[in-house]
Amino acid sequence: MSDKARWLLILCLAQIFIMLVFINYSAVLPLLKAEWGMNNTMAGSVFSVYQLGYIASGVILSALTDRLNTKRIFIGAALWSGTANLLFGLYAHDYASAMVLRALTGIGMGGTYMPGLKLVAERFEPSKRGRAVGIYVGALVLGASLSLALTGAVASVAGWRVAILVCSAGVYLGAGLSLIVFRGYEPVRHVTSDQTFQKEIVRNKPAFLMILGYGSHMWEMYGMRSWLAPFFTASLVRQGIDQGAATGWAATAAAAIVGIGTFSTAITGTLSDRLGRTRTITLVMLGSAPCPSSSAGWSTSLRTWPWPWGWPTAISSWPSRRFSPPASRSWWPPATWGRPWGSSRWWATRWA
Repeated sequence: MSDKARWLLILCLAQIFIMLVFINYSAVLPLLKAEWGMNNTMAGSVFSVYQLGYIASGVILSALTDRLNTKRIFIGAALWSGTANLLFGLYAHDYASAMVLRALTGIGMGGTYMPGLKLVAERFEPSKRGRAVGIYVGALVLGASLSLALTGAVASVAGWRVAILVCSAGVYLGAGLSLIVFRGYEPVRHVTSDQTFQKEIVRNKPAFLMILGYGSHMWEMYGMRSWLAPFFTASLVRQGIDQGAATGWAATAAAAIVGIGTFSTAITGTLSDRLGRTRTITLVMLGSAPCPSSSAGWSTSLRTWPWPWGWPTAISSWPSRRFSPPASRSWWPPATWGRPWGSSRWWATRWA
């Protein structure tokens, strides 16, 4: 195994552990709704405020990687998210406290994904960048899947607070692994760009169109990730299954569907190195269109197990998640990668 491959493997392992807090709230949402008396709007707004913290910090911290040491941003953000999630498990007791603590968790999570993506893009030459980024994004998808599976499994046995605390332990482990990733790290120095934000994004037609496409991709992906486990839980409860058991089974099923994306990122990332970024994006997004995740959304009232109704979602999300690896093509000067990548995350996730 080459040094670059070993480095990428350790980074991916670190991100898998860090991602354990990513959608753990969704796995226990049905339990929290019942315990705190939240309606659907309140339950959804807790996830929304997490997303707001995530995208706001993503923009700021990604841009700062153009000026500050990425190591400090990455590790500091990971520790922040793990600690905020720990406080959620220990002290969250109602809707208001959940809003505050989940927002803080989101702020920390925003400082790991894009900075890590920039690290990979800097380390691998353009001819191999698609595959490397695909593997990296696949690790994040696997981490999101395990976030659902682990949280649901532990919550069904030991309660939701213990499940949340276990996820924080995973984040701290990931932060420890990232120390190996950054061993001997020296920030890459690029020629400084004098382009303004408007020239970088608004007047950069390929980049601007990529952001619009990314927004369409995120619209489906985040809606599915947020509500898939609660949807499955509701379906099982309708059939008379106990709330606790239903939460565990639903989280496992949702994790399996989300986890499918782990493999497709590496596959299509590799294809993008051979077919080109734009052509690969076009093909996979067209493949996503015929299988909308909405096919599952109306089926909670059907008297059947929900698993068959989740697979149209899995089929549609398989290609749609592949937007990030092909989009790693440099439409911006390397000296300013952090700023436009963070902006693309802001606009895309904001729409979703």
